[in-house]
Amino acid sequence: MAMEDSAIPDLSSTMNLPPYEAYDRMREEPVRWDESVDGWVVTGYAVVKDVLRGDYTFIRHIDFDNRKFVAKVVAGDRHLNFLVGDEHRRMHQWWLRLFSPTRMERYRETVVKPIVAATVDRFVAAGEVDLVTDFAGRIPVRVIAGIMGLPWDDDEWFRRMKELLDRVGHFFDRVPGDDGSDSIRAAEEASSMLLPTIRERRAGDGDDPISIAWREGPELLPNWSEADVLGMVQTMFLAGTHTTSHAIANAADLLLTRPETAAQVRADESLEAAFVEESLRLLGPAHFRMRRANEDFLAGGVTIRKNDKILPLIAAANRDPAKYPNPHDFALDRRALRDHVAFNFGPRACVGQALARLEIHESVHAMLHRLPNLRLAPGAPTPEMEGFGLRSYTPLQAVFDVPAASASL
Repeated sequence: MAMEDSAIPDLSSTMNLPPYEAYDRMREEPVRWDESVDGWVVTGYAVVKDVLRGDYTFIRHIDFDNRKFVAKVVAGDRHLNFLVGDEHRRMHQWWLRLFSPTRMERYRETVVKPIVAATVDRFVAAGEVDLVTDFAGRIPVRVIAGIMGLPWDDDEWFRRMKELLDRVGHFFDRVPGDDGSDSIRAAEEASSMLLPTIRERRAGDGDDPISIAWREGPELLPNWSEADVLGMVQTMFLAGTHTTSHAIANAADLLLTRPETAAQVRADESLEAAFVEESLRLLGPAHFRMRRANEDFLAGGVTIRKNDKILPLIAAANRDPAKYPNPHDFALDRRALRDHVAFNFGPRACVGQALARLEIHESVHAMLHRLPNLRLAPGAPTPEMEGFGLRSYTPLQAVFDVPAASASL
């Protein structure tokens, strides 16, 4: 966005716009009170990490203060966002083991690749696609379902579940006047779709996450119940679908707008992992976290008072020139490519980041190798960045050369 004067912009002024020029200006005061969001906006890489280290000690998740109501949306009052201390540590570590890179690698060939391939199969013969609605938006829900042993290849089941998850997701971006009741109704219907399978696996003798949750849950929290397993499944869907869809869309935008980089990565598959990490640093979908102070503390030399709202801007931290030389450039040869905070940082770092990386990687591979000469469609609308807490480019109307085998189908 273009800055018209010397004033540091408010965060709310960046909604539905690329905010990175504004973030550069905000870093002039790395910790700054922002009336538009009624809280402290934190932008520098170092201070963002310092603040996030304090998750569940000197800061708490914003949802904690509205726990009773939010629990209706996330299907349980023992959601990770609500837990603190030893209970949070045990649950967070369990999630990290469940979604470890080693365990997720098991699903590359059996779940992720088949789902990405099946998604491409639906449009590859047409030579055109909207990479947001027909690609990025279709993969993560099916992947989560596939990992949990749910019917990912049932189109009607997928359509309804995705619709419900989208409605639930609106709760976290709702506008003034929206009381969240539609999101609660959607969460209840999604629960009704999931409960039969959850009850069938109560014996806990399988290797899927639902069975594992039944089997290992009693060691994590006291009085483990069906509600806890349901909450775990809902968490997988809510936390692991929208963010990853946005991340895949942003990776697609980079391929479309940087054809030289796309050609370089296509010619050398060993660069795909670096492409994924740099896309997450440069265009990570989650732009900020929302927290409250549990006590008075200092952040970047500024006193934050107890119960003040704090917004660590992880997307601004990922373009901090004090950390990254030429931070707005896309560079596959950056040192320590994973040393970004796109997946948050500290005790509440994203537990599903290994799966997200896997999905983005396989999606990028498919776009590079199954969609030859992928490019923006002539005359298509210019992709624009939309969103606030989560942001991605849309629409991404693209064309490509139809592979010979697909053209004959």
